[in-house]
Amino acid sequence: MKKIIFALLTAALLAASILPIAAEEGAATEIKPGTMIYEQNFDMPDAADQATALAQLNWTVQTKALKAYTDPTANIVISDGRLQVTGASDTYYLMLTEEQMAPYDGKTITIQYEMEYTTASNASRYFCILANYAGQKYNSFHFRNSGNGNNQAHIDGSWVNYDAYNPSTDIFAPANDTDTGSSIGYKLLGTKYNSNKMLFSGVPVTVRYVLDPSAGISVYMKLAEKSEEDFVLVSATDPAADGTARYGTWDANAICLKIGGQQNGYIDNIAIWTGSGDYPQPEPEEVVTEENESAEEATEPEQTVEESEEEKAPEEPKKVREPHTIVNKIAIWAVALFGGFIIYKKGKEENSNQ
Repeated sequence: MKKIIFALLTAALLAASILPIAAEEGAATEIKPGTMIYEQNFDMPDAADQATALAQLNWTVQTKALKAYTDPTANIVISDGRLQVTGASDTYYLMLTEEQMAPYDGKTITIQYEMEYTTASNASRYFCILANYAGQKYNSFHFRNSGNGNNQAHIDGSWVNYDAYNPSTDIFAPANDTDTGSSIGYKLLGTKYNSNKMLFSGVPVTVRYVLDPSAGISVYMKLAEKSEEDFVLVSATDPAADGTARYGTWDANAICLKIGGQQNGYIDNIAIWTGSGDYPQPEPEEVVTEENESAEEATEPEQTVEESEEEKAPEEPKKVREPHTIVNKIAIWAVALFGGFIIYKKGKEENSNQ
């Protein structure tokens, strides 16, 4: 019996020296600002009907039975690398579920998308991407075709505002142009607001919608053709607004596309990331140029007589990142039991031969 125990311990120590010990399970992974949550540029096969488009996008149309405010009547298809919208009455499409967004609860997130209006029933219609969607509750920035907008929350059938008249900053989106405030149309195009004019039909724009748990909601816009530096802050949470105290009072993180009435057009290049910075850029890859290669060849040392195997210094072992799994521990005990069994068996055979 002592021989068996000694054999098992010896084998376990041998296995432990060979296999890396896994890191503890359940360790929290830090989510840094600039982490991309979702990207969709619609570079996929055309989908001429809504059912096919929804299947390709993995989106779900919402109904009253699913606690949406209205049943769906609008239509979306994928055409030439863009999402084509045909508006009707208010319609909701769930893009990211509560479970998918749960890891980012309490984080600042940015939602950015390009959009282009075409025809509409009237200049006040819109479509937009909603945040913190929970059926009867959601946050919304609906930029209207006429060139004004509303930074609001829809709460159980009522609308409350996050921005407010503030002549000292002009970071709200009024439906007029006066000495004390300017519309989005004036901010981006220099054209005064007209409630009957579809100012943005045929004008592609980019919306950047930032949700900060502490500071509230800020909205930046630019003409789609412009660069990052041309974003204009068109709306921001103001303490004087009637809805500011309601921000964050319901627990929801889902993301949803809303078609706000009979507005037609296109959506493209949707991106959602953590933090409030610019669009996250991938890490640059190291490029080897011919000039670098020539320089490396020029500095190559002269060929020397190869050392014998005994004289060669041992190479430094490469560092291996320890996997975050319990497989290592299981493997250790498997090796230990197997090794112990072999040693025990061998010892038994030797005893029987003596």
